[in-house]
Formats: sequence, structure tokens, C-alpha cells
Amino acid sequence: MKKKLSMAVCSVMAAGLLAGTAMPALAQEVYGAEDQGNIISVDYEAGTAVVRDEVADGEVTVPVATIDEGFVYRMYDPARGEHFYTKDSTEMQNLVNIGWNHESESDFVSVDASDMDAIAVYRLYNPNEGGMHFYTEDAMEARSLIKAGWDYEGISFYSFDKDAKKGTPQYRLYNPNSANGEHNWTTSAYEYEVLKHAGWVDEGVRWNILESDGARSKEIVGSFRYIDADIPELVCTYTFNADGTGTYDVSGEVSKLTYAIYGNELSILFEGEDIPMNVEFTVDAEALSIFDATGECMVFYRI
Repeated sequence: MKKKLSMAVCSVMAAGLLAGTAMPALAQEVYGAEDQGNIISVDYEAGTAVVRDEVADGEVTVPVATIDEGFVYRMYDPARGEHFYTKDSTEMQNLVNIGWNHESESDFVSVDASDMDAIAVYRLYNPNEGGMHFYTEDAMEARSLIKAGWDYEGISFYSFDKDAKKGTPQYRLYNPNSANGEHNWTTSAYEYEVLKHAGWVDEGVRWNILESDGARSKEIVGSFRYIDADIPELVCTYTFNADGTGTYDVSGEVSKLTYAIYGNELSILFEGEDIPMNVEFTVDAEALSIFDATGECMVFYRI
């Protein structure tokens, strides 16, 4: 059973864990030289991992965030009709700044690369014909595009194999009427059917992913504040925006963040961090309660 912390303990959490120090992510383990499937080794101090890359036909070094379970942002360029997917919050914000839309309701959660059913999803870029990006789990398909002049941008994230009895199927569709090879990836049955009826070509399920909980994301939108009774000057305020961004303010020191919700877990990635803080939570009209790994709770009241 969850239990509420004393104010003294809460103040320690506010000053420490919840001030931006990342709690262990779901994949945050120390791997040695032992083979972990997709993962060869991980150096969390350096923030890097060595993984297998079938397209590169060898071992490559990637950021730790690539292998960890975490949310993937879906972006849309209204000028060109391109959908773009990234785990990098800085890349996401840079695109927003130049006019892209963050389709936060369609964000999803990538898979921990150490899962036995995890497969890599590769990202490619076409420097010609409008500069579109493309995603595939098929190394042979990726290599054929590279031969045709596409740039290989590496492993973007990990998903479940489409035949695994896990996660939610993600479909790929192709627009034969676009001049630049426009594709769309979606888990939405509605979007899938609408695009097919509009003439898009159904290319089937490519992989399975974990879905972000859009309904609960709406519940958490707003600001929540904790004031320590023993240390009145310690005021901690979370603000969660509808687009998946937000801030964490500790007595006037503000950190930017992005967040996603899946199940009962709140995943918060603070600006400048590579690994999200994953915590269990509840939220209602009055308060946001965040639980640590031992079940202890810190309550932020809605303002």
C-alpha cells in the first residue's frame, strides 16, 4: 500500500530526487561485457551504449536515451506534410520553434532495447525531393535506400517485433500522390482508416509500441505546488502543458521539462538530462501525488 511521507522526508525529496536528479529508468541497469541481445555494453557515466546495428553491419555507439524505454515525439510539418519522430526533446523543441506542430496526442513510448522482443527502428533522410525522413525496422530496406542516395541517420528507437504479443501495432501508410514519398506511422484505427479511404497505400503493421496515455495527459495539465511546512522558503511547483512540455520551479530556479504518461507511470525528462525520471503517480482535481520506488509519496496541490 502507498503511504504518504512526513513533511521532513518530503523536503528531502523536493530538494533532491524531484529537483531534477533522474531516478532509475526502466532500462537503467549497469551492463558489463555480457551480451544483452541488442546491447553489447553500457557506460552510464559517459551516457553512451554500444549496440548491434544491422544496417551498419557492426557495433555502433549511441546515446543511452536510445536504448532506454522513453517517449517518442510525433512532429508534423504543415508546409511539406512530413511526419517526424524523435526521442530528443531538444530536437523536438527546435522543430516547434521553426513552425512544426507537436502532435502530442500521438506521442508513443519506445521499448527497452534489452527486452527479448525488442527490435531497432532505423532513421533515414532523403536529401533530394523535399528532404523527407523515413523509418524502418527492415535492415535490407534501409540498405536499399542508402544505395539510392538516402543518408543513414542511425537507430532512432526500439520497438517490439510485430509478431510479439506485446504492445500496440503501429501501421505504415504511403501517399502515392505526394511528390516526396510521404509516409505516416500510426496506432490510431481512425487515422488508419481515414488515410486508406483518402487513397493512401496500406503497408501493414511494421512494429508494436507502447502508447502514451492521452486521456490521463489531459488530467495532469496545470500547475501543482508543494510547500514544506518546516522550510517555508522551499516551494516546489510543477507545470504541465497540454503539448507535453512543462517546467519545474524550486523556489525560483526553473528547469524546463517534457513528459509523457503510460499506465500509472509519469515519465519526466528534464532539460539537459539523457535519462527520464519514471515515477508512479495519481492525479485528480485537487492534487498530484508522486510515489518513489518504496511507495512513499509527495503531494503537490493543484493551484
